[in-house]
Amino acid sequence: MQLTPIWETIDPARPLTRLMWFRLPQLNSWRSLKQTSFCWEIQVLTSRRSFLKLFGAMSLAAFGLVSYAVAIEPRFRLRVTRYKVLPPRWPTAAKPLRIVVIADIHACEPWMSVSRIDEIVGVSNSLQPDIILLLGDYVMGVRPRYATGMVPDIVWGNSLSKLTAPLGCHAILGNHDWWHGADSVRAALVDNGIPVLENTATLIRQPDGSAFWLAGLGDQWAMQFSRGVYKGVDDLPGTMAAIPDDGNPILLLAHEPDIFTTVPDRVSLTLCGHTHGGQVRLPFIGPPIINSAYGQRFAYGHIVEGGRHMIVSGGLGVSWLPVRFGVSPEIMVVDIGPKMSSRPVDE
Repeated sequence: MQLTPIWETIDPARPLTRLMWFRLPQLNSWRSLKQTSFCWEIQVLTSRRSFLKLFGAMSLAAFGLVSYAVAIEPRFRLRVTRYKVLPPRWPTAAKPLRIVVIADIHACEPWMSVSRIDEIVGVSNSLQPDIILLLGDYVMGVRPRYATGMVPDIVWGNSLSKLTAPLGCHAILGNHDWWHGADSVRAALVDNGIPVLENTATLIRQPDGSAFWLAGLGDQWAMQFSRGVYKGVDDLPGTMAAIPDDGNPILLLAHEPDIFTTVPDRVSLTLCGHTHGGQVRLPFIGPPIINSAYGQRFAYGHIVEGGRHMIVSGGLGVSWLPVRFGVSPEIMVVDIGPKMSSRPVDE
């Protein structure tokens, strides 16, 4: 049966009242419609009750999303993101190397408690890493009014001391560590057996005799003069000059990814944190705010430009606001070796 709808406004005083006419070839009875001589009419009324129901449903959905972003994702979600790569200048005959990367812990109550850090340490150790790399920002990053307490440096440092890997655990500092007090953060790491690289490099030898240089930069946002105005303590040219051209590949650790535009070709892989992947990633839009001068270009994941490789971690904690949505806290695993694919895999 063919129905042809025609909409008409019938009452100027009630502009939301309309009639829908269906022209029918024959008459039938239908209790939901009012029968006329050759048509049926439907009167559609938009009532206050319907509006309130819609508003209530939308408010409830918004409340649920906000509750998840504040109470669930930052505190209870934890994923392992795996990357399998063979970066340039990495010897194909070398033993495969498994790196576990921990970035942006931001220890504070209740968002990153000692028990949560211990959980992260346990999961990291269970991944059987050859080496563990820490990419900075160990201290509280949210504004004080959003936290119930700080986790002292000596406490989170003691938790990180339980990280174990055959080639050791190595660290750099982040901008929040400098703003909090670089000496205290550095001591919390070094006193627990975790060396800190600041514009320095160390040669790491694997059991099969192969080796690579592990270089770490000073922080690029170490000194904050005003919002958006920073001065770094990083020295990329000096760090590279101290590494001999001996044929061994170089892994570079940098807290902020913006340095990548000036990283030389001799670096096989750069590992960064800082951005938290935007911390909030909206469907079809992506992260609305990213702590990078390059926006989404360096926000997250495996980035290849001009044959140079960088992987940016989504991190673990929260900064400024205690919210995560669409960017779950992650431990990153990077497997380097022959026949590796760069496609990330989440667990």
